[in-house]
Amino acid sequence: MNEADPATDTSGHRARLRKRLIEGGSEALLDHELIEYLLALVTPRQDTKPRARALLAEFGSLGAVLTADAESLARAASPKPQSPRSRSRKRRHCGC
Repeated sequence: MNEADPATDTSGHRARLRKRLIEGGSEALLDHELIEYLLALVTPRQDTKPRARALLAEFGSLGAVLTADAESLARAASPKPQSPRSRSRKRRHCGC
């Protein structure tokens, strides 16, 4: 049986993050990876990387994300509504 290359296999991404966190502490992860892992604990089976990156972009640092109030976090982490034009543009690009 041919196993997937661990470097390109996304199915074990959270497990790899967890292993790096346990073995190396929080310094072993980039800021967005630490936020991504924390988000993954409360949002199973969803890609949390875009949300983690959006939070860092909005607040500017890991410390600011961790000390932000719940309302600000919810507002910054919620998906932005798309215009009908951008949705149709996406459909053309993906071949749908």
